Amino acid sequence: MAKRPGYEPVSGPDLQRLFDKLPPHDLNAEMALLGSLILAGGDHLEIIGDCMEIIRGPGDFSQPRHQAVYDAIITTYDRHASVDSVQLTALLRDRGLYDDVGGMDFLVDLCESVPTPINAPRFAKIVRDKAVLRDLVYVCGDALRECHESPEGCDDIVDRVETSIYELSDRGDADSGRSASIADAVQHQFHVMEQMAGGGGVPGLITGYTSLDELLLGFHEGEMITLAARPSMGKTALALNIAENVACLNREPVGVMSMEMSRNELGLRFLSARSKVDSARIRQNRITPDEMSRLTEAGKKFMTDHYPQGIVYEYDPEGTFTLRSVGARDVELLCPMGIPYRLPHKVEGEQTWGKADG
Repeated sequence: MAKRPGYEPVSGPDLQRLFDKLPPHDLNAEMALLGSLILAGGDHLEIIGDCMEIIRGPGDFSQPRHQAVYDAIITTYDRHASVDSVQLTALLRDRGLYDDVGGMDFLVDLCESVPTPINAPRFAKIVRDKAVLRDLVYVCGDALRECHESPEGCDDIVDRVETSIYELSDRGDADSGRSASIADAVQHQFHVMEQMAGGGGVPGLITGYTSLDELLLGFHEGEMITLAARPSMGKTALALNIAENVACLNREPVGVMSMEMSRNELGLRFLSARSKVDSARIRQNRITPDEMSRLTEAGKKFMTDHYPQGIVYEYDPEGTFTLRSVGARDVELLCPMGIPYRLPHKVEGEQTWGKADG
């Protein structure tokens, strides 16, 4: 049987061997982390805070008793700003878990597993990475089951698996932006104020509409801007004008997703807006020589370095765009091209929205 280039199928025995293995885990790292957190509960509380930014929750531990002890440590830390074996014992007894986790003998073993809490963040990284790998195994297992049993179409299954892996990658990134020092945030705000005081203009991405830029101070990382109005009020025209202005004025690439507008119609709208020639006159071929000159000049701008990064467009006439799938589509289409700003148009009904990601 001919094989695809670069594809080496897994043999039956090897595949079965993988299924028989335990999911990825590191019990030594889990015990070392728990012991370090208990030891840090006195004079090194900052270590607990550092580890909480790495560990996503008790579920990152592979054993139930490790999960119970970690949850007790974090609860005690939140309540009393300190952690020790006495407080943990009391909390575990209250929850009826003291004997289940192994009692004082187990807590002592945890504390004796490490000489110092200083390496706790390294242990936390190992525990989290193993947890992400376990999640990936489960996602792949679900994908395998759906491939064999799901009545849905191939595109739906692929889309769902892509989204799951994208979400898993985002959850596994400790530096994904969910946790940040407040000092960094305050410093950023001072930078914005200094920029504006020095005549630096709008600190975010310029939309090209002065009143809107003054109101929103441009588009910023992490924002979602919703554009809502009755039908035929110009939502699409405004959204596309903003997309064009972001590409032109900010010299940033832009991604546009649509369920209703074909590539040719989008090109006509951009050309009409830039040349200030009525699109109806273009369709009817009733353009004057002056209008033709303006159209030619506008076309050159789109095809040259006037838009250095360009506008990438994705059309979905079958209506398969969903809010859940946008992230996966970004990874597949936009992210490899370095596109920091996406403007999905009409996703799941009459929604027009833009999101600045960078």
